[in-house]
Amino acid sequence: KYHIALGAYKRSGRNLLFPSETIGKSIIGFYTFIDSSWTFSGVDSLRRINSGIIRGYAYHNKLDSFFKSNPSLVTLAHGSNALERSFKSLIRGDVGNVVGDINVLNEKARQLNLIQKVRMAGNLKSSEDLYLAVSEAHPNARRLTKIISKGIVTLRKTARLKEILSKYGV
Repeated sequence: KYHIALGAYKRSGRNLLFPSETIGKSIIGFYTFIDSSWTFSGVDSLRRINSGIIRGYAYHNKLDSFFKSNPSLVTLAHGSNALERSFKSLIRGDVGNVVGDINVLNEKARQLNLIQKVRMAGNLKSSEDLYLAVSEAHPNARRLTKIISKGIVTLRKTARLKEILSKYGV
């Protein structure tokens, strides 16, 4: 079992406690094959394409509702290499776009040497706060959220947080 969720949204916080400090912001983006003419122009534009998403992930309220209501337009990936498999599905043509946080998508495309094969086809214009959330089941959950908040403040003040996140392309 895991006790800390990295990159959690408050709205997905069933059984999670959140520190007062965020670790950053998330903007959801859409990667497609470089030769594709498709561009994200709002949720309705997803009706023209099959989207690769990761099972159990929260994306954005409107997107989550769309994906749930249109399962035939979604290909779910799961497991430890889910995003890599989604990108491979994109390259094979099994999906028309891959959905995720733009920083995570950019870094994974770089790791997989796909920068010349894929492109960002747009993103949601709004961002959402990201947290290191702690499971309520952990016996010291409240104490851990306070420790995490203090640690994030310190890391931010010393620019160490930026240094750590930059290692992951964030």
